[in-house]
Amino acid sequence: MQRSTQLLAAAILTSVATLPATATAQQPLQPVNVVVGANAAADSLHSAALRLNDSPRRYRRAAAMHERSAAMRDAADPQAARCLVEAGRLRYYAGDRMGAREAFTEAAERAQALGDVVGAANAYVYAGLMAQYMGQHAEATALGQRAELLASSPLLSASQRVAITSLMARAGTTRTASLTRGTLDAAMAP
Repeated sequence: MQRSTQLLAAAILTSVATLPATATAQQPLQPVNVVVGANAAADSLHSAALRLNDSPRRYRRAAAMHERSAAMRDAADPQAARCLVEAGRLRYYAGDRMGAREAFTEAAERAQALGDVVGAANAYVYAGLMAQYMGQHAEATALGQRAELLASSPLLSASQRVAITSLMARAGTTRTASLTRGTLDAAMAP
């Protein structure tokens, strides 16, 4: 009996020794690295930029932060286009018409890529308004045509189509010489 107990113990020890390391006693857990995602960092940057939006001397800085927030987002994130529209507004208010046009155009392209027809059309109108303001009439026309083409999309409801064409009409009647923060805000109002 003692011999069979010894053989059983030897068999158990041999089988335990040949088990993989994961099957033996509890193993200490490997450290887990928690990485803040790009969206969390982009959201944080966007929030920080929003806090600067009320200070005219910080418009350029806030616009750059909105643009960085948009750049940190992947192509499927609709918040990127909203960040770029905000950057365009701030660049315009800061006197950077070219930067505003570029931000609005990029916002339109990002919105269009996601199928946001209304957002894309509106951003093209804003970009066209900036081009018109700078005397870039051919560019303003091309951007306006993009907005007009999107306004004819069968994906839009009648009220969405009216909203886009109304924005285009308001932007078209805004005199570039009197384009102020108030008139841009009026053109951009929903």
